[in-house]
Amino acid sequence: MIRQWSLLAIICFMNCYLVNCSWMSLYIPKLDATCVLTAKAIRHEEVLHIKQAYCSMESCVAACVHTMIRQWSLLAIICFMNCYLVNCSWMSLYIPKLDATCVLTAKAIRHEEVLHIKQAYCSMESCVAACVRLLPSCKLIKYSPFAKMCNLYYENATDHISPPFDLIGQSLHLLLHSCHRNISNIPVGMIVQSVYQRRNSATIHTPSTHKNCHIYGLPFVENFYAQRIHLIPTPSLKRCIAFCEAPTYSSCNSVLFSAQEGTCLLLSTARNLTLFGGIIPTLQSSALFFVIYTCYNDFDFPHAYSIPRFEEIAPTVYSIFNRTVSLYPVHFYATKAGIRIGLWETVDEKHCLMICLDKFLANYCDGYYFSHGEKTCLTFTIRKKYALPNSPLNRRIIQFSDDGIPINIYKEICTVQHSVSNVIPWINLVQLYANVSFLNECISICRYMRNFRLCEGIAYSKERKACLTTVLGNYEDEVHLNEGYHFFTLNNCSKDRENERADNDQLELHVLPILDEICQVEFYKPLFLSGWSVIIEVANTSTLLECLTNCAAVMQTNKCSAIYFIDESCFLLERMTHLESYFIRERASVFVELLFCEPNIR
Repeated sequence: MIRQWSLLAIICFMNCYLVNCSWMSLYIPKLDATCVLTAKAIRHEEVLHIKQAYCSMESCVAACVHTMIRQWSLLAIICFMNCYLVNCSWMSLYIPKLDATCVLTAKAIRHEEVLHIKQAYCSMESCVAACVRLLPSCKLIKYSPFAKMCNLYYENATDHISPPFDLIGQSLHLLLHSCHRNISNIPVGMIVQSVYQRRNSATIHTPSTHKNCHIYGLPFVENFYAQRIHLIPTPSLKRCIAFCEAPTYSSCNSVLFSAQEGTCLLLSTARNLTLFGGIIPTLQSSALFFVIYTCYNDFDFPHAYSIPRFEEIAPTVYSIFNRTVSLYPVHFYATKAGIRIGLWETVDEKHCLMICLDKFLANYCDGYYFSHGEKTCLTFTIRKKYALPNSPLNRRIIQFSDDGIPINIYKEICTVQHSVSNVIPWINLVQLYANVSFLNECISICRYMRNFRLCEGIAYSKERKACLTTVLGNYEDEVHLNEGYHFFTLNNCSKDRENERADNDQLELHVLPILDEICQVEFYKPLFLSGWSVIIEVANTSTLLECLTNCAAVMQTNKCSAIYFIDESCFLLERMTHLESYFIRERASVFVELLFCEPNIR
């Protein structure tokens, strides 16, 4: 009767006395587990409806389990709030911002007996982290999962018995019991067995280091066997991976990353693939555990490339802190002449230069690469064979760069020259444009004003969304840039298939959540397209967004610039320098060019 779960069994169950037959068990194929159920009347005024579906009983229970355990959803929270405190008043949760597991217990908050400390809107993990940072002042937490409202309180030690949760409302009332670095020390947890997950690998591009890294995910419990190295704040998985693999000499080969909490814990784990399992917190964490398998350059060296003679390059000379600093600009290809020291968070390129000039790095750093999109600084020590002579008062630093930005209003491709100084000589400011969200948009404005000889370069701040156009002045003129501004000179523009693209629709912005980027794209109308070559076909691609993400992820790796999407097949294409390479698409297909992608700054 129970195994077949027929209508007869259902009728029998509904009509029998609950005292005798309110409990039942059912095997769930999708979970490969047997679940125990008990009859409980549902009062609609006391519960929140989450989902409705037409499916089998087994599928219904499986959906409930997935929602409750994996996603820590409203259903799980409601279940926690309505169960008896004697049975489920204890819980544990991993806190990414602390790299610790905290234990909480239900305790009713009587507002007349407590002191309110702080209110914030955040995740439950951040709420607990905020309370821990305020210890010993903070002891009690009231958290609303619906509004994500966090209230922290102080209370003298009491032993009040918590009333039923129906008197508390829609918030969790919790006492912070303890936090533990060692997971084996927590008084409440779950024992799990680890299994390898299918489709758990990916290739991540790290613009900060010009690398492509192949990573794979492991069960969360396995991170507790890894050695902790350093915790850094970043909401980007690309930057997290970059910080792990950036130094030439480092033991970091894995990360524990939480996009929700904006944390990246650098780890060192054993290279063998043995899974241990073990103890995990009772609530699922937002943190994900990734192991870096291998990393490689996102570019190919030009044929017969050789490292330039740095001493033959005309430097840009500055006077900084009573020192003469000479910057020798070269392409990123030349980084093969150096050894990577480390990766740093920076606000602008000037900050990057200051890091390299720092006295603690002065004897080692004589080269750097600043990533404008990632706002990171990759420092180098140049190998003796290629290094220029340096002294404390006369520093010679190699400036690696890779400028090249498409201009879309005029259907052109232009290169830009970026200046590291915040004092730009022989320049006058012309006009300020506000609410300019993208560097590419600012350059396009300059390209338009150039028709009237009113723009030679721009000063742009992504944080302020401000775009300043400039023109050449005389020897007495100079511009002092505020912090966060970057100066670019526009040059070398050439047409890019303007006739073929004439009838295309207006450009669109698409957010790519997985990469945390926003891309400007152009949908093509012609069926006969020139200058494209297929890189690879990605089958079983269900959505256009997934196809765009595939291309953006390898934009630097394989030079992907466009996608061709038809019948759940995603073709990635690269731009060819010669237009004799043709591509013909079907009428029912979609052809989209990715013009540029920038970090999605909120």
